Amino acid sequence: MSKEQTITPEMRELITTSVTAAVVAMATELRKPPLPTAQEQADLKQRQEERRITGEGVKQQKENERWIQLNGCTHEHQRSAGGGTHCVWVQDNGIAGSPGYVLCQKCQGRFRPDEPLMRKLDPNAIFDTAKFNQLMNECVTTGAEMF
Repeated sequence: MSKEQTITPEMRELITTSVTAAVVAMATELRKPPLPTAQEQADLKQRQEERRITGEGVKQQKENERWIQLNGCTHEHQRSAGGGTHCVWVQDNGIAGSPGYVLCQKCQGRFRPDEPLMRKLDPNAIFDTAKFNQLMNECVTTGAEMF
């Protein structure tokens, strides 16, 4: 005695959905990259540590340069060498009303008057209106205005 079984439309839908979900899950699993080996994990950790050390070195170098710009550089030639300034006035192109900045050619410090707009546009500059005015007085520049 054999029993005949019929598949109802609901059962057919359930089977189709189940098979499709299984195939999609298998395909997704096959596309995943293999888990890294212990050696690959060790190499990755070493590269990350090297990047961290390099980043700390760059950060320290930037801090040293900033200290020299603020404290270590006099922004002028030695008196025995005839004196004079290392600084030049640089005009900002395309920024209406900007007084520009004073650039020390020795330490590469950019001195600007303390303006909110320039703090946004040039956040790495040194914002000191008094120092800007002092260095501007020492620059031999025509067309520059003190702020």
